[in-house]
Amino acid sequence: MRERSGDNSWSVVEHVCHLRDIEQEGYAVRITKLLTEDQPLLEDIDGDKLAIERDYINQNFNEAFEAFINARAVNVEIIRDLSADQLSKSGMFDNSRCSLLDLLNKMREHDHEHINELTQLTSQLHPSLGKDSGVA
Repeated sequence: MRERSGDNSWSVVEHVCHLRDIEQEGYAVRITKLLTEDQPLLEDIDGDKLAIERDYINQNFNEAFEAFINARAVNVEIIRDLSADQLSKSGMFDNSRCSLLDLLNKMREHDHEHINELTQLTSQLHPSLGKDSGVA
């Protein structure tokens, strides 16, 4: 869980800690702001800085994973039945307008980036776990 494949890569536990913190401190906060404030500023989060400051590499994988799952479930429950008007509410993120629907698309893209990075990490660290074994 703590093994890395190169200088700029994260281990599995670091990815999970990052996903947890971004879900709790990034997406949850942004969703709430978009739903409750008029044209809010949506703060960006420096994931690499957090990884170092919070010592992700030495955190407990199971606790981080469980916290991520719980935070995602809360966010899904909030967004599950939003109206078109609510999804169109917007604020400013990275110096551009960002609607709640845009934010949800960013969440999906962010998830896919980490899935791809974790897949690549697994194949680099454990080549025998390739496509033949069913691990993607």
